[in-house]
Amino acid sequence: MKTSLGLFNAPVLCLLWLTKHNVDSVQLSAPKVVTGALGGSVTIPCQYDRHYRDNSKYWCKGLIYELCEIIVRTPNRQRNDRSSIVDDKDAGVFTVIMTSLLESDNDKYWCVISRSGRNIFSGVKLSVSHTAATTTTTTTTTILEQNEIS
Repeated sequence: MKTSLGLFNAPVLCLLWLTKHNVDSVQLSAPKVVTGALGGSVTIPCQYDRHYRDNSKYWCKGLIYELCEIIVRTPNRQRNDRSSIVDDKDAGVFTVIMTSLLESDNDKYWCVISRSGRNIFSGVKLSVSHTAATTTTTTTTTILEQNEIS
């Protein structure tokens, strides 16, 4: 009996390839867009896989992740003049609070988990409004990357 490697076997071959290579699938959930009132405050939850509970986390500002400026970082509770970060390791979420919002705070921000290799990050667009309403739109970002290519 003859067997051929046709299109029907492609999913099986992909599955075999994935199991033979070191692939890391990580989930980091953060709001996609947050709107806060001028002079007000916003709270941004960044939920992560508990596997990274002991990793350092940070919040940074900038259009491109690789060039962003770190605003606050863990460990413990850390604060600068208008921003703070708290990591609840049991819940698997670090929370950033920004107060006394200014128009210059309108920008792209990043929830980041530090790790060896490539960091895990998720973008958040902060919009500062002249109205009193505060809104949050949440999305889940899944990063699938290959750590090592042979």
